[in-house]
Amino acid sequence: MMHSKAVEYACGDLYIRLREEDKAYCIEYPEQLEEYCLYAVLALEKHCIDKEELARRFGGADGLAEEIISRCPELKRRASLPALAGSLRRHGWSVYEGEYLVEAIFSRGMLAVEVHIKPISSAFSELRVRVRAYPGSLHEALDLRRLLLSAGLRVESLLPVVAASSPEERVFNCAVPRALTELVERVERMLKRY
Repeated sequence: MMHSKAVEYACGDLYIRLREEDKAYCIEYPEQLEEYCLYAVLALEKHCIDKEELARRFGGADGLAEEIISRCPELKRRASLPALAGSLRRHGWSVYEGEYLVEAIFSRGMLAVEVHIKPISSAFSELRVRVRAYPGSLHEALDLRRLLLSAGLRVESLLPVVAASSPEERVFNCAVPRALTELVERVERMLKRY
């Protein structure tokens, strides 16, 4: 039995899911999307699109998501930089929101996480993360290093401060708060073990 891969662009209860099947991507979305964005749904024309046609018309899955979001005011609002900043605030982050940049910091106990988010379109941004933690021992520092490396971060120092950062990466705005919350929770769980 062959499992299909799926790429999902979700903003709360509204989502666009592209499921890969053989030589096509099949598009799934909730009924609410039709209520909010009938024009965007009609623009899809069909529920499955050939991979080559997807690449030619939209440049890939991200391009299709961008096209749908640009035609749907509710999705556009949910994926906007101000909505992203508000979501980070609700998750306990201190946020600076500029016109073309969001910077946020989360600090608790021996952990500080800094985030720089620069928009590159209405729904996607470049994200850079820096993590600083203050371990109590070399063993704890090595465990933190392993965890941060597994999260895709580059570890820059171990003692007295474990410092790690990520290269800039393109991310879907609505996915940022959840990904950052998961990273913070993983690091905090490790710090609590000591």
